[in-house]
Amino acid sequence: MEDLTQNEQRRSDTAVAARHAAGRRSVASILGMNVMVFLSLLALVIVLPPALADAWQGVRSALGLGATGDNWIDPRAMLPNYKGADWAKVHFREFLHLQGQYYDFLTYRRRAFTGQTITINDQGFRVWPNAKAKDTASAQAWFFGASTMWGTGARDAETIPAYFEAATGIPSFNLAESGFIVHQSLNQLMRSYEGGGRPRLVLFYDGIADIEHKCRIGQSIFSTSQEVTIRELTGNKVKSILDTGDSGSLLLQVFRPAVNAVLGSDDPAQYGETYTGYDCHANPGKAAAIARMLVHDWVIAKWLVESHGGVFVPVLQPVSFLGKPNLSYLPQEFRDGPLAPQFKAVYGEIRRLLAESGMKYLDLTQVFNGDEQFYVDYAHVTPNGYEHVAKVLAQALKIAPVAN
Repeated sequence: MEDLTQNEQRRSDTAVAARHAAGRRSVASILGMNVMVFLSLLALVIVLPPALADAWQGVRSALGLGATGDNWIDPRAMLPNYKGADWAKVHFREFLHLQGQYYDFLTYRRRAFTGQTITINDQGFRVWPNAKAKDTASAQAWFFGASTMWGTGARDAETIPAYFEAATGIPSFNLAESGFIVHQSLNQLMRSYEGGGRPRLVLFYDGIADIEHKCRIGQSIFSTSQEVTIRELTGNKVKSILDTGDSGSLLLQVFRPAVNAVLGSDDPAQYGETYTGYDCHANPGKAAAIARMLVHDWVIAKWLVESHGGVFVPVLQPVSFLGKPNLSYLPQEFRDGPLAPQFKAVYGEIRRLLAESGMKYLDLTQVFNGDEQFYVDYAHVTPNGYEHVAKVLAQALKIAPVAN
């Protein structure tokens, strides 16, 4: 009887041990399955958004809906002043493929690019065929400004510097960059002098970029066009030599490209779409500060140019909201949109400060008056506009035209 009891006890212990072992295997199995499910979901969360974004980009491109689609056409290319200019469609498509590269104090310049209508050299400068000057050192005239001087809307040989060289015979060089405010041009001027150039003429073509970007709500008199973008990319935290922390949320870095791609943030601004958050018209102090900053930068540039033996020519550039240009074929926002009161407020202050300082400058705000069609938006013009400006500049500077 005792042996039977012991045997039953052993069998019972064995059964309990087996149940415990099975329980442990079950727990391990459940944990393993949960880990696998978790890792699968994590991989899905990380991989799926970019994969979907890539697929969506492919669909948009195939349908010609995105900026990279071969069928996409910028509505500006269809304006009547581009009639017969099929290259305009290619030009605006090429423009959207341009990429920038960061530089301290400049913020950025574009990377080298060779297209049918746009050519940018290894230093980030736009060049044109058969130019007399192959670099800044060999040029006798330097041109600074934002996209209107850079030549948005025109082929390489149809920019203001190219037309100026053709009209005067003076070897010229285009140092402008899209979105550059005057202070960025001033920094580029200093860099260019360090490169050894000594031009006899330096021209700054300004007004639009400073007002368009600095008059935005939340932007200051020191803001560039890329200030908000850089803050977003760095997570509002740029590392210093003493900083050992993160530069931003990893989750945000993972998801931002997918979200941007799906939502279409790489699309060009739709024709007629205008940022409406401006406050210079309602803030006289800010308008005056922006004007004062521009004039001060011109004063510094003038001193720098003259100390290097050159002549400084500041130009207050034209904009669709001022003067009496033909805008009948453009949307209403380019005739009297939210940017209009910003320019009227700041340009008036610029003129007042320049009069007080006694600085001589060229005011080209009336240069496009008349019936001829020049503008393609509130700032940029077709090649006939750039050629017209170049000839007006040559005449104002009393430079005799070269014989054709």
